[in-house]
Amino acid sequence: MQGLALGLLLSACGNPDTDPQPDPACVSLTDDVSWFRGNASNDWNDVHIDAQGRIWLAGYADGTLGATTIEPSGNSRGVLRQLAPDGRVLWDSASTFDTPGTDVIEALAVSPQGQVVVAGRSTGAFGGGSNAGQFDTFVAQGDPAQATPGWAWLQAGNAAPQRPRRVVLSASGEIAIAGYDDVFIPTNYLEAPPDPFLLRLRSTGTPAALQLRWQHQLGTQRSDVASAVATAPDGTTWFAFSAESGPERGIHLRRLDAAGQTMWTQRYTTVGLDNIVALHPQPDGTLWMAGTAHGSFDGQPAVGLGAVFLARVAGDDGRVLQSWRYGSGTADWLTDMAIDGQGNFVLFGETVGSWIPGQPSAGQTDLFLLRVSPTGKRLAMRQWGTADDEVAGRVALDACGNAVAVGSSTVTATRQRSGLMWFWRT
Repeated sequence: MQGLALGLLLSACGNPDTDPQPDPACVSLTDDVSWFRGNASNDWNDVHIDAQGRIWLAGYADGTLGATTIEPSGNSRGVLRQLAPDGRVLWDSASTFDTPGTDVIEALAVSPQGQVVVAGRSTGAFGGGSNAGQFDTFVAQGDPAQATPGWAWLQAGNAAPQRPRRVVLSASGEIAIAGYDDVFIPTNYLEAPPDPFLLRLRSTGTPAALQLRWQHQLGTQRSDVASAVATAPDGTTWFAFSAESGPERGIHLRRLDAAGQTMWTQRYTTVGLDNIVALHPQPDGTLWMAGTAHGSFDGQPAVGLGAVFLARVAGDDGRVLQSWRYGSGTADWLTDMAIDGQGNFVLFGETVGSWIPGQPSAGQTDLFLLRVSPTGKRLAMRQWGTADDEVAGRVALDACGNAVAVGSSTVTATRQRSGLMWFWRT
């Protein structure tokens, strides 16, 4: 009788070991490469895959290349688009991120609740603000699933053109943005080289508004850029930047406290062309860090003219705990790294060589994707390109480990750029 009751109970509740479980929401694109083309130049800069397997894309459309020192120019509009797992367009920002000036979305983040944050640059003005110089940084937060997304805006800048590169959402819902003031040429002379900045924002009020909580700025007489940021639950922020010349040249990781004050700075290389492009904090307090080094890294020699590095560093002081190097043996440049549910890494970037034996480069610069195990072993590689020049952007992984990477291809003869989305099934 007791066994019968237990059997009836299991039948009623279901058996998680034998009953079929719902499939995770995974991307199911039919084409390996999808194009974002138009009458002018278009580009995808960032990508995110949410828990429902929907693909979020960010970039710009209708820009002009080759007319100014900072591209694009003209009346480009920022584009934010949501695709179904099979690639159908579900939502497009249309004119939301469009002013009479030049508008570009550089980075995006999506919360588990569906709140989307985009960071970009504009020569116009958003949210009732005004433009402080050439390109200002703009940030918008909203929920496109609502009939009225209710975007909250912030625009900040100075006389120099700005270029936000990364945006992340902290556990508390605050926004962290890493970027740099671009080359500043007011008329016909160089007034200032690039300087990195870090912004921490929060949402306040009803209706919601974005407020700048603090800003961290590096300012030297040399070129310095930033392209990676991460946050900790206690409110601190890690900020990666590169010094291209001078006594501090090389790549650095800095940790700032909740008030934006520097706690420590760690330096890893002494080559100005090196960079850090991705930071992923882990539950044990460490970070996975990835980028490009043209010389040695953590005592490991260079691989060709430039090679990818992947490293785990201590979150409390930045010391390297373990690291690996990968490369084609020629010149390679990493632009992003993602981690799947099994702890495997996907590295995305550009190469002028060949990562796959017997497959030569298709053109000037190809794209590569490398999957690596948690122990650093190469699991799989892909390379793709056209006869022209490909530019790598970002990569995102779905619940099944499939990769969607974005970037662009530029036709050298016409200087026209087309955005592309590259799908890699596991």
